[in-house]
This record gives sequence, structure tokens and C-alpha cells, in this order.
Amino acid sequence: SHARFCETLMRWLVGVECPAQVITTTAHLDRSEAERLWEEGVDRGRVGGPLLELEREFAGEMAAASLHLTQYVVWAPRSARGDGVPFGSGLLGAAVRASRADAERVLDAALRLARDSGLEVTAPEPADIDEQLLQGSLLGCAEAAASSRGLWMGDHVAVLAVTALPPDVDHGDVVDVLQRARASGTCSLHLVPARQEVVRRSLRRHRSSLRTSLREGRGDVDAEVALADADRLQAELAAGNATGLQLALTLALRARTRTECEESAERVGALLTGRGFAVVRATVPGLLPALAAAPGMAPLRRSLQLTTDAVAARLLPVLGTPFSDPGQLIVGTNLRTGATAYLSVWTRSNHNALLVGSSGAGKSTAAKTMLARHCMAGATAVVLDPDSEYEPLITLLGGSYVDLADTSINPLAVGRDL
Repeated sequence: SHARFCETLMRWLVGVECPAQVITTTAHLDRSEAERLWEEGVDRGRVGGPLLELEREFAGEMAAASLHLTQYVVWAPRSARGDGVPFGSGLLGAAVRASRADAERVLDAALRLARDSGLEVTAPEPADIDEQLLQGSLLGCAEAAASSRGLWMGDHVAVLAVTALPPDVDHGDVVDVLQRARASGTCSLHLVPARQEVVRRSLRRHRSSLRTSLREGRGDVDAEVALADADRLQAELAAGNATGLQLALTLALRARTRTECEESAERVGALLTGRGFAVVRATVPGLLPALAAAPGMAPLRRSLQLTTDAVAARLLPVLGTPFSDPGQLIVGTNLRTGATAYLSVWTRSNHNALLVGSSGAGKSTAAKTMLARHCMAGATAVVLDPDSEYEPLITLLGGSYVDLADTSINPLAVGRDL
């Protein structure tokens, strides 16, 4: 489901045919605030005692171990050349200013295509842009300083630039890194359309190089696989099933102290490197690395990668799954993205949930967890328990328990008085 969401989002971004920047801001959740919000959703007339205290603590622990992700898309019309290289990506480059008519045309097209794609998007007001999007970036801070040791913009900032992509990447890898590193800051993915002849020309050079290596006996199995992949990609480009573009992934990590900032950068860098990314710590020249992650600004030239929309969809720093709505009940952790997982059966089309797994995988624990939290939110539950394992939970919830070993119940029997 997360993969489908990313692919839908990428089709929307590519369909607008304008340089775009997907920005995800990450911040730690407040434990006490999470516990307060949890209590507001509890029906205290139904449950109390030790279970209430345990569940409150669990909600606080999940908040302390999670990040709050806010996602934006910034369009930058007329900001790049036909080959997909932004005008301002080099040290001497100068950005081209788009007219208001250009911006309005792109915004209207984006909103229309989003509705057609089934995406829910909102165009923020100017005041909201200043408060939410620009705050914390180089464009919105009152003071900033740069040195070889890093950046300071109210907080200490470390900028990481991805200079090479791994041979294989999965949907949600970037979000997983942010979650596991518990990193606060901004993750920016620039997506710049490129003329298809530029993409095909680059692909032809790559294929020619691989063929030469194989012909001269310098190739290996990896080169043969790469050549087969290149041939397949060329066929997809020719058939219109793939779109070439330039992308750049930049992370600006924030912390209150320099030590915390350095540790956060090391964690994120190590996790990305472990997944096959090539990552560099960008410190010079001056404030340019910080601008690369700022809304609407050009990426660093050394981080630009020519690839396809299929690869870009796997790198999106977004979280979109049926288990990411914090308005629902906490059920645990999403192992794919490392994020907190939420699920309420009342949001399902038929109010049903099927738990599938091998023996010992945790099906019973998951069922009891969902039962307890739905009851604490006000639901009334009836449990058919042939193994007599739900009695402790029902007792904690304040419900009535009937042992089937002593009492036979036929829910389909016709009463004597009917």
C-alpha cells in the first residue's frame, strides 16, 4: 500500500511537468502532550485501574520514540534547463525568476491533477507558508553562520548530500532511516524533468561502455546484469512506460547542541551508507548547502542523479499507508518504515480485520491489543474464547467473563419464550 501511494504521488509530480521539491520536516513528539491526547480518547466509564496507567505510559513511550512528519511539495517553474540541471545548482549559477502567472498556472495544474489522482492536497496561505515551511530554513531564520565545522541557524545544522544511489532501493527506505535515527530536521528530494533525448543519450553511453567492457573481457556477471537492465530500461523509455528525470536528495539535520547535531548526522549517514547510498557531509561553500534543502532553492550540483520516475518513487521521503493516521488507535510499529502503526476497525469498509501469521508470530497478542484499545475507546466487545485465554484481559477491562467449560452457550438457539 505504501508503494502504491508513492507511485501515485510520483505520477502526480511528473504529470505537472515542472521542477518540484518534496520536503519532509521531522520533529520529535512531546510525550506529555501525547499522553494528554490519549486520555481524551478514553472512555473512563468503561475502564480504569492498572490497564489505564499501562496504556497511558505506552502512548507516551511511542510518542517519545517516534517522529512527527509533515510533508510539502514546492514547485519551481522555469528553474532548470532542458537537461534537468537547475540554473542555481552550481556555485556561479543564477536562479531564473518565474512570473506570478507561471506560478499560478503550475499551482492550478497541480491541484487539478491531484484531484484526478485521488490525492488530498492543500495549498497553504502565504502566512502559513512563512510559519510552517520557511521557519527553520535558511530563508526564514533571522541569523545564520557557516564554518568548516557546520552551520548555525538558531540550532546547529548538519547537511548531508546523497552523491550516488544504491543498486537497489525499496519504497520507504528514506523514511525508515529518518525514523530509526530519530533525526529532526528537513529531508528534501528535488525532482527535475529532463528531455527524454538527454536521458536516452546518457543511457546509450552507459550501454556502450558496458558492451565495451564485456567485449574486452573486463566485464563480470554484474556488468552483464547491468547491461540487461539498461536494455530493458531503453525499451521502457521507448514505449513511454518510464520517464527520465534528475533528482537530488539532501538532508538538513538540526539539534540544540553541536554534539547532538554531529551524532544525528553520524547515525543518518551510517544508516544510508548501510543501504548502499553514497553520502557526503556538505560544509562548503558557505551557506549554499543549507540553501540546497531550503524550499524552492536549487540542489547541490554534485548530488544530481539522472534516473527514472520508478526509482524516484522509491526515494520519496513520505509516509502514506493505511496505518499512519494518528487519529486511529495505536497497534504497534510498522516494520517496513519504522513508524508507529495505527488501526481502527471502524475505518474499514466492513469493520473486519483478519490477522494472519505463523505460529508464535503474535496473532493472539495483536488481537488482545486491538480488543483492549477499542474497548477503552468506548466499543462494546463480545469474545468467543474456546481456549479460555481472554479472562485476565476481560477482567482488566471490567467486563463479564463466562467460562465455556462450565456453561454451554448456543448463540443460535431460540429462546423458550419466543
